[in-house]
Parts: sequence; structure tokens; C-alpha cells
Amino acid sequence: MVMLDLDDQLSFRLPTGSELQKVIKHSSKDWMALTAVTPCYYDSWALRSSWCSKDWVHDCKTPQEVRDLKKKVRVKYSPNQSPLSVDSAFNGFAIYKAKLLSNVLYSAWDVSKNREICEHVTFHQSLRDLNPKHKIYLCPQLRLGRNVHLLVLSFFQKQIKKD
Repeated sequence: MVMLDLDDQLSFRLPTGSELQKVIKHSSKDWMALTAVTPCYYDSWALRSSWCSKDWVHDCKTPQEVRDLKKKVRVKYSPNQSPLSVDSAFNGFAIYKAKLLSNVLYSAWDVSKNREICEHVTFHQSLRDLNPKHKIYLCPQLRLGRNVHLLVLSFFQKQIKKD
């Protein structure tokens, strides 16, 4: 199953079917989710791992803490890098093994803390709880490229609005 964030992914070139097949074929057998990277990873709210465990919306107390966390996340990943096992990631595009999705919770509310949370974090926690032998990977081979046609269109739309 593919999950796509339609509100911002129209500005990226999506992987082709053959690119997706290649990524899946060369992935570790224990994957349950393969999440994408963009030219510079941006989805700091969804990302949780041993090296990025804070929720920047709630856990960062100062603007500097937010900047430091986002700097840690906004890394450029090489397509030659191995996939990174993470607790949660999204970045606008992910592939999931559909057979592992039964009874998974998808919610933007953290019941234990009575506050909003990134829906991908609760979804991935539930997925990991139900499937402890499988992993979620941030996959540098699953790349979303810039959609040049839409960038050009956006440029011209901005120019028209100025006139």
C-alpha cells in the first residue's frame, strides 16, 4: 500500500512503478514500511528514532531547541546510504506491507498526554506494537525528486499575481 501526502507532494516527482519495485526488491526482508526522502528531509514532526526522539511541537521549549532539532532532521541523504531503522518517519510518501495493517490505529491525538500528536507517530507506534518482528525504514533509495514542471508553473503563477 502507498500512502501519499497530497497537500505538498504535488511539488515532487513521485517514484515510478519500476523504481518502487527496485526499492522493495532490494530492501531487508523485515520491512513493514519504507518511507521516502526528498532532496532535503523535512518532516521533523513525523520522524522519531534513537537520534531524533523529540516532538518539536511539544518538547522543544525555546526557538533554539526547535532550530537544533530541525537542523538534525534536515539532512541530505545519499542514495548509496543503507536504509535507517526508525520508530516513525513519513516525509510525504511511504510504502506499507498491506497485510500488516489490520487493526492499526491512525490518530492525531495522544490519549496518554491528552494533546495533539503527529498522526504518523501514533500510526507507526501501533504498527510496531502489532508487528514487533518488522521494521520501519527511512529509505534513501526511495527518493522524491523536484517536479520541474510544477516549479516552473508555480514561478509563473507568482509572476502573474505580482502584475
